[in-house]
Amino acid sequence: MQYGWVRERQPRWGVTVVLDHIGGMHADYPAQAHMRALDALADQGTWVKLSGFYRLGSAAPFREVGELIAKLHAKFAGRMVWGSDWPHTWYMEAARGAAPSYDSLLAPLAHAFPDAAIRESILCDAPARLYQ
Repeated sequence: MQYGWVRERQPRWGVTVVLDHIGGMHADYPAQAHMRALDALADQGTWVKLSGFYRLGSAAPFREVGELIAKLHAKFAGRMVWGSDWPHTWYMEAARGAAPSYDSLLAPLAHAFPDAAIRESILCDAPARLYQ
């Protein structure tokens, strides 16, 4: 995924940018180049929404997603929010099966952040700041 256009325009936009679905980072991406691009956006104040894990080449219990978001926390701490990705439009096709449970969508947070204060920040404090 390329973020150059966002990185170039974000300072001019004057809006808060939120990258949905963990910025499109797949669990199996060659992480080096992708992480550098995300780092540059983080330095500009971009936020990341932790959502749509099933869209990123992962399946419940989304353990590899927990490892990924733990890595991203170093750059996006305080600017990470969780989202359910409801109404799970990706699952609207009959072949996809049932939408994932909320418990399974919250599991990566518990895996990545054993510290309840960090989870509370992602689930409560950060969204309150972002969405005012």
